[in-house]
Amino acid sequence: MVAEQVHNIPCRNVSMPNEHTASRGVGLLDIARSLGGLSIKAVKLADHLLGGLTACLIPSRPETEIPPDQCRQILIIRPGGIGDAVFLIPILLALKNVPTISAVDILCENRNREIFLSQSRLFRKLYCYDARSEFTKIFKNHYDLIVDTEQWHYLSAIVSVLVPNRFNCGFASRPLRAKLFHRRVPYETGDYEMKNFRRLFEFLLGKDTPEPLVDGCFEIEEQTRQWARQMVPTGAVAVFVGASIALRRIPGDLAEAIGRLVLKLQHPVVLLGGKDVLDAGKKFQQDLQDSRVVNLVGQISLAQSTAIIRECRLFIGPDSGLLHLASAVGTPAIGLFGPGNLKKWAPRNEKTRIVTKNVSCSPCTHFGYTVPTCGGTYHCVKDISINDIADFITQELSAS
Repeated sequence: MVAEQVHNIPCRNVSMPNEHTASRGVGLLDIARSLGGLSIKAVKLADHLLGGLTACLIPSRPETEIPPDQCRQILIIRPGGIGDAVFLIPILLALKNVPTISAVDILCENRNREIFLSQSRLFRKLYCYDARSEFTKIFKNHYDLIVDTEQWHYLSAIVSVLVPNRFNCGFASRPLRAKLFHRRVPYETGDYEMKNFRRLFEFLLGKDTPEPLVDGCFEIEEQTRQWARQMVPTGAVAVFVGASIALRRIPGDLAEAIGRLVLKLQHPVVLLGGKDVLDAGKKFQQDLQDSRVVNLVGQISLAQSTAIIRECRLFIGPDSGLLHLASAVGTPAIGLFGPGNLKKWAPRNEKTRIVTKNVSCSPCTHFGYTVPTCGGTYHCVKDISINDIADFITQELSAS
């Protein structure tokens, strides 16, 4: 198989051989076969069974047009990972310019909470599903509008009914979800995800408002930026060795080859990743045995990682939240896509280059579930070699 190197996706026709897989729903068998720990699967199973039963018992809400000028107090529900949260930032920026909106609150999860906390100027209050004291408080509020930005699961849609409100809206991605909303927005599985988010908020922003852009939307506190400038050597390249789904991570031999090439080109390497990839970071550093490698894996916060990426010459990483953060802070990036939906999630800007094997069974991720159909060969990730990305790295680091 030959890697397809894709630069600037909007200008090139990227074929999606397995697009029908990404467009279907998720059943019990998918949950059982999906990648992830037992605790995660248990939560998803509970949402599928108990959430589906609860949604079935809740009376259908009348479908209606929502008057935008009556939506002053708004709650936005955003469960999920970092990527979804980053995509919501430009929406929040656009909502700040709507004069009739007086307050926006956010209900999120612990895993994406830090994204919103770092952009606190864009909302009034933040609540968290995972913190009982915070979650229970939200039921004491009353909102003119609740917008559920979750794409598939039931819990957030049920919460949008139970928290006191005049109107609610969300994606009609499955029948039992659709019945819970006053405004039911079609979810297009083949579209760039920002377009789906744009449709969800279109009645508030206006049809003539330009599509919100992720590029450069993320603001970093000056104190954190100063800290990052001290940590990052001049001309450094950030290499992200993590990812919430292990299958998406850069294979160890490829990560080492990337590091050796970057060092050969006389640029330092800054390693990023969470505590779950501490061993990978240590191995990388031991294998290269070079003082120009700065290993920050498992040592810094998400906000600090974002500031580090902002100060680097180039970011290299897999399909992940940090890849979207690189786009959000304007850093050139090389993204490696395997099981993820390239058409839906790949950053769309001139500074990001995407490398993919474009194998026939990819994408095998849909609605947050990765269900490999390759029998464990994982060609989509394991077959990417340094030869597939060396030219991109050399071109970027040789540019003036």
